[in-house]
Amino acid sequence: MNTSVVLAYTFLLVLFFAAGVAAVSPGTDELVMARQGDPGEAMLIVEKMATSISVRSEHFRLSLDQRYGGTISSFQLFDGSRWNELFDSPERGFPDLIFQNGEQEFRISLDSKATLSEPETTGRDIHVTVDAVPRSPDGEMLPWRVRLNYTICPEGAVFVDFVLTLPAGISGPSDLSVRFDVGDAVRQFPRFRDDNLAKQGNSFPSARVAFGADSDHSFTNEVEVFVEHKRPLSGQSDFRHDSRGHFLWRLSKGAASVEGPVEYANTLSLGVGAAVDGFLKSNVIGQRVFHWVNWLDLEHWYPTNEQIDKMAEAGATMLILHMEWMRQRGSNGKPHADYRDARDPEAMRRAIAYAHEKGLKVGLYMRGIEPYALDADFFEQYCTRDRDGLYVDWHGPAAISWHETMNTPEDALGDSHYTTDGSLAPAKAYFQFTRRLREIVGPQGFLIGHQGSFNSGVFANLCFDAYLPGETGSDRRMFSDIAEAGYKGMTGDSVCMPWTLDLPAYRNAEGAAKMAAWGFYPHLVMGLPSEHEEGLVFNLEADAPEYAFIRPYWRLLSSIDMEKAQVHNLPGVNRAALSTSNPSVQGVVYKAEDMALVIAANLGAVPVAATLELDTDFLGMAGEYRVRRINASTGAAQSTGVTERKILTSVLAPWGLEGFLLSPP
Repeated sequence: MNTSVVLAYTFLLVLFFAAGVAAVSPGTDELVMARQGDPGEAMLIVEKMATSISVRSEHFRLSLDQRYGGTISSFQLFDGSRWNELFDSPERGFPDLIFQNGEQEFRISLDSKATLSEPETTGRDIHVTVDAVPRSPDGEMLPWRVRLNYTICPEGAVFVDFVLTLPAGISGPSDLSVRFDVGDAVRQFPRFRDDNLAKQGNSFPSARVAFGADSDHSFTNEVEVFVEHKRPLSGQSDFRHDSRGHFLWRLSKGAASVEGPVEYANTLSLGVGAAVDGFLKSNVIGQRVFHWVNWLDLEHWYPTNEQIDKMAEAGATMLILHMEWMRQRGSNGKPHADYRDARDPEAMRRAIAYAHEKGLKVGLYMRGIEPYALDADFFEQYCTRDRDGLYVDWHGPAAISWHETMNTPEDALGDSHYTTDGSLAPAKAYFQFTRRLREIVGPQGFLIGHQGSFNSGVFANLCFDAYLPGETGSDRRMFSDIAEAGYKGMTGDSVCMPWTLDLPAYRNAEGAAKMAAWGFYPHLVMGLPSEHEEGLVFNLEADAPEYAFIRPYWRLLSSIDMEKAQVHNLPGVNRAALSTSNPSVQGVVYKAEDMALVIAANLGAVPVAATLELDTDFLGMAGEYRVRRINASTGAAQSTGVTERKILTSVLAPWGLEGFLLSPP
């Protein structure tokens, strides 16, 4: 297909895209499809060419090419301003399935005669089937046959269910590996990190990679790959991460060959973050959260109306009810929680109704290792779809593997496990579970995930609005610099909402300034003693002094309607919406219809003023805007004239904050 034809079909596709129908080209081997989802949902664009199939979304694009065994020969991720190729060469794409026969390698990517099916759709997903054989560089082929069943999802997930077959009476090599190698260009970026911090169960570890092309930003893209089943084709299996950006799962070692008939199946799961296009899709932007744990008064567990009044007066917009909302809240899967029985249903309904009356959204605690919870319809009983949400602890495939390694199912609650030994990391099934969560809370509801010690990477968060770090030791210095904050907060995918309870080094003016400048929205945890500071108890009253450090930031966030706002200039997006004359002064921009809020913070060691300049073209702003300076200490706004793009800050003290509200004159 030549360039002019591609452009013509792309233009036609835009028209069909708006109409939500499929467009088929006049040619016999060219197909263009668009899928219409719910409002605000991401969709995929597919093009079928003579030898390949391309799939595109707004934050990733890939190519399946029969000349390279039907593998993903190119995978590009958008970082806000540029596309970055993940692989070095088309022969080293995904999945990279390799048989070793003596000194010779046989790869499916070397099969130039693979066959690709026509792309099909289920809902918003694209399906393609590939048949290939492993070949050597000189074209010799093995008797193994390989079928790849792709499922490509607009959230950024790619699943490859593969089946290897060896005919009866035929002998074939059994030394099988899966490699995932990040290209040299990406590995040389100023921001690159590939260590997996997760507590491991009995499954394979995942490959976690984060990268960014600009040293002034954090990690703008995240990738995570799972080989789901640890079971070997023969002999034993293992995992290696011996060098930067290179990962190897051995699916057979210790046996030279096997005799057919043999069939071996496994699933590869790849996830890529989506917080990269400058228009972050999240329903928790700018939210101010009180997270109600209350281990101080289990007899009267729910917040009173007066306590909720204080939350609203403090500027809160969200109330999370932690696990004690259940009469039997379990103990991290041993025992499991019972979601059918609230601690006090009448008090719970009263607290949620009053929180709604005061303008607060409500989130309920659940665990990702307890999917049977959804059969209890607890969210539907107490919360409002497209308003409220879920806070999911023990979140992700790594948590499930660890849980199943250590614990057994509880049949009485409807609990079941994928394995008896935790040898499976059920990434594909977990993704489907998170889609079900999204359907329950609704497109405008919210999902906040907490992986804790199982923080393997971005994959679990693809359907979520926010990730919550901060509870584990590896997180406690997360605000030491912008890159550490980005990696621990997984800002290459979604909004970060840190759990400040366990961040004593940053539960102060420094922490508030960095969160304000980088667009983090903390959870203020209420109702338990501190583990890190003797004598400190996190009060049940929102006006308590231990929460005062966040008030200046919250006052600034309160000055614009965050329900209509989009956030720009986040460190996880490689597109600057705001530049500054002094690098110590950093900030973000919130745009809500024809108004904008600029928040600036001095992250340096000396007082300083700076000139801020907006990229008005990118922000969709034109002409003059009236400027009001917002005092973070009082919330008072003072007119400072008009501007087209430049703003002069006050002299800001170290960790000082200031806001500027821009509106049409």
